[in-house]
Amino acid sequence: MGAVSVAKRGLLAVCLALPCSAFAKEEPLTAVADLRYGVALYHYFQEEHITAFSELLLAKQRGGVRGHGDNPDIMEGGFALAYGMDQYAGDIFERVLEQNRPVHVRDAAWFYLARMRYQQGDWYAAEDAANRISAKPAKHIANELTSLRVSTAIKQGDLARAESILAKQQPKQGWLPYLYFNLGSAWARQQNYTAALAYYSKFEEEEFKLEEHRSLYDKAMTASGYSLLFAGRPHEAILQFSKVRLDSPLSSRALLGYGWAAAELDDYTEALKPWYHLSTLSLVDANTQEALVAVPYAYEQLGKEGLALEHFQRAEGRFSAALVEIDDIMANLQGDSMLEVLKISRSQRLDWLRYAKENQLTPEISYLVALFSREDFEKEVHELRDLLAIQNTYNNWLEKLTFYTDMLDAREFDRTAKMQYLAEQQLTEQINEMVAKRESMAAKIEQIKASNDYFALAKGDEADLIHRVERSAATIELVRDSDPFIDETEEAMRRYRGILLWNASRQFSDRLWHAEKVLAQLDETLTQVRARHQSIQKIVGQAQDISPYLQQLDIAHNRLTAEKARIDRALLAKQDTLRDKIYDVLETQRYNILQYLAQSRLSIARLYDKANKQADYDAVEEGQ
Repeated sequence: MGAVSVAKRGLLAVCLALPCSAFAKEEPLTAVADLRYGVALYHYFQEEHITAFSELLLAKQRGGVRGHGDNPDIMEGGFALAYGMDQYAGDIFERVLEQNRPVHVRDAAWFYLARMRYQQGDWYAAEDAANRISAKPAKHIANELTSLRVSTAIKQGDLARAESILAKQQPKQGWLPYLYFNLGSAWARQQNYTAALAYYSKFEEEEFKLEEHRSLYDKAMTASGYSLLFAGRPHEAILQFSKVRLDSPLSSRALLGYGWAAAELDDYTEALKPWYHLSTLSLVDANTQEALVAVPYAYEQLGKEGLALEHFQRAEGRFSAALVEIDDIMANLQGDSMLEVLKISRSQRLDWLRYAKENQLTPEISYLVALFSREDFEKEVHELRDLLAIQNTYNNWLEKLTFYTDMLDAREFDRTAKMQYLAEQQLTEQINEMVAKRESMAAKIEQIKASNDYFALAKGDEADLIHRVERSAATIELVRDSDPFIDETEEAMRRYRGILLWNASRQFSDRLWHAEKVLAQLDETLTQVRARHQSIQKIVGQAQDISPYLQQLDIAHNRLTAEKARIDRALLAKQDTLRDKIYDVLETQRYNILQYLAQSRLSIARLYDKANKQADYDAVEEGQ
């Protein structure tokens, strides 16, 4: 996430660069041994640091990470340190140090503790922790360790020791420019400009390819110019200021210094060139504020008092307008309107400067964008954005919990419906009916087979004829005494019945086979229905009780609600902190502009007074 600064990202990279063999006795791993650790690493390299941190904490809550030794602990401590959780991080590192761990692990823990104490401003404790690292630390921390030791000595004011450390343990080339600049600035603060210039001059010895190093070069040339200016060497100062790129963030400071160096040489015409350019820029920049009064000062020194008066009046107007603008901004930073004014959203990678270029911003937002390009403001904005992202995550999880609860409720409802269905025995009754029909059919078939009842399997017209023959035979017995020709009729009926019996017997085997096939199909259907019945009974009988899951969801919902309330309070507190910082900066800006405004008005009054006196003098001269 965005709250992790470049330096702190370097700290996290240290623990990630350490081989797994440094943290465990087993053989070095060629792949991630624990899926949760792999997920955390994935999010780390995607620069999603909060998510990576959360994955580590979740893994820890569920039993820890297996197969990576102390690496997860060191990584967790690095994340905590990066997010300002100093006590939490310190506890992790001290716990690692209390154990009998390999040298690499202890070195990493002491290194983190040294960095943490340095960030807390405890220089002596930072030095003590750094001194506990082994004489030959891992290559992954050696360069930054040297930087830490040099920086600690500088903070303690022991510049001689800082130089001695740098001479003995010179880090790789990428770290040297920062150390040179810090040492030069430290000597400059002690007004030892000769020593300061010796370090600033090192930037001219090579060509820097990285943009951050070129920016540092511009900063060194600007600082070198001012050191030469304070040392009374304005000619050389002009040369140093001229080496700063015009598109550099330091260009305004260098242009202002260039003008003052020219003024020291009484070359006010030359001084006007950079000052006049600066005076046309935004008043957010303190260099522009100073240039606005420097321009008329130069004109006055050149004897052009009319132009001086005009530019002092122009400065007065711009300063007055800036005060109104600042007051409007301060009035618009109340409540949640600050988030709207600053365009702070849940996006984690908003580039303020690019956003300002690509969008049409209102004046107050443009003013704040310039302020927020400063590192201290960027940190606050990133932390505020991270809190918004966390708040959004909690909101999403609350929605998911509601969905999961609804899903379990639906499952419980479905289960209840199945139980009710079984309770009503609808399926059982169907099975019983099918069994009765099957038994009846099986008994009938067995009876037909046993008695060779050929007529029993007849169907359609044949069955109808047989029925009519049987009925006619019964009728013959009733009319035998009254019909003299009954014997002939009986003989004809017997012959016809014989024909029907012969036809039925001929098809009996085939018809019996079909009947038994139907019975087998009925048995198969009955088996399937019984299996379905047993399956439903098993599902209902063995289904897990959903009540514990619903209770867990309820507990999780209450916990998330409480945590979200804490996040909401932290978010409000962070907004207040950011708002207070904005107010402090705007108040300082307002105070500085008031000073320049007062200076402009005094100069205007002085020039008017001087003009009036000159007019009176001229009038007296003419009267004589």
